[in-house]
Amino acid sequence: MRKIVVGLLTSAALLAAGGASSAGAACVDVSAAYPGDDAAPEAIATWMAGGSARAGMPGELPVMAALVESGLKNLPGGDADSVGYFQMRSSIWDTGKYEGYATNPALQLQWFVDEAKPREKGRGANETQWGEWIADTERPAAQYRGRYQPRLPEARTLIAPGCAEATTPPGQAPGSGLPLDMTPPRVTVGGKARQRVSRERAVLLAAGCPAEACTVSAAVRIVGSTLHRPAKSSAKAKRLAAGTRGSFRLAANAALRSAASRAASRGKPLTATVTVTAKDVAGNAGTATLVVRLS
Repeated sequence: MRKIVVGLLTSAALLAAGGASSAGAACVDVSAAYPGDDAAPEAIATWMAGGSARAGMPGELPVMAALVESGLKNLPGGDADSVGYFQMRSSIWDTGKYEGYATNPALQLQWFVDEAKPREKGRGANETQWGEWIADTERPAAQYRGRYQPRLPEARTLIAPGCAEATTPPGQAPGSGLPLDMTPPRVTVGGKARQRVSRERAVLLAAGCPAEACTVSAAVRIVGSTLHRPAKSSAKAKRLAAGTRGSFRLAANAALRSAASRAASRGKPLTATVTVTAKDVAGNAGTATLVVRLS
């Protein structure tokens, strides 16, 4: 098994994490390979910490999360359809880039890194806020958000002491040998090319990401000769599993519906340009548009 030396608090890791606190875990001597489900808690914690550090985050972060969510065990089940170290919902995450994660802990660690990284919000430098950072990542019920911070001392005890700086080849995901996701999600949007907002009281569409889970939002801008200024509307964002579509209603008020009817009767219908934005779990954003004539 190839060994590499990972510094959880080396200067390089501190810079990558935005100046993480010097109170973080000590350096560790860690294998890049997952040590196995039956390995000692110290070995699993050290593996997790190394992967987090190589992503520029505190090494304690995934360990604290896993201590709460699974007792630092790759659980085959849990609440509802939750599975693994971080109790990922299989109905949401067992697809696309994370398919098969239940038996591939490297994918679980990659998921945690992907979800946690964009939620840092300047908290890397303040270890007293790491529990909130994890709560934003795991998204438990409000009454359970405070469970993570108290596990920081235990996480540090489990992470093996020792060593110096190391790096991961550019573009490689922490501890997995998988490439980091830098690709915007492909977004699809559909709807009728002509829509009667006077009847539906909204512009209707469906949108989603065919290949991966994503969070989708939609907004519309409506222009026409009977409007003094462009009209705008938006719909609440929806989190969708890979290959599924969400339905969106972009509301049209009474004045806009009346203007659409007048414009259509004159043969100059209003034009609605819908912009759909989708973000994947790595924070990459993709867009798609749909043009609709209104009556």
